[in-house]
Amino acid sequence: MLERYTVKNVPQALKLEAAHYFGSLEKAISTLKKQEKRLPGWNRRKIITVLSQMHRSKESLSYVRARRDGSALVSAAEAHFGSWGKALYAAGIDPNLYFVHHKWRKARGRLSGSMRRKNVRW
Repeated sequence: MLERYTVKNVPQALKLEAAHYFGSLEKAISTLKKQEKRLPGWNRRKIITVLSQMHRSKESLSYVRARRDGSALVSAAEAHFGSWGKALYAAGIDPNLYFVHHKWRKARGRLSGSMRRKNVRW
């Protein structure tokens, strides 16, 4: 909008929408300028599109690999959605498929050193 119109020439319908969502046109412009500095080139729709394309092409969407290979995408996703998992979920991708799950095993046979010293019997 700012590239197309000057602040004085903004269409009335757009002014009303800005006032509805932000309280005033000035607040909407201020918010837009802050977001441009923070994340140039990224928005929710673009993040979802890129994630969907990566998923369709069977690229790994694990957090570690995505952080290593596409840190700008991960940073933008975390800023817009709150976390990498929430961004995957918003793109219609099950985040549990891409997070490492550990299966913890019980200790076998031996007691820890502190338990041996106290002669604890079970």
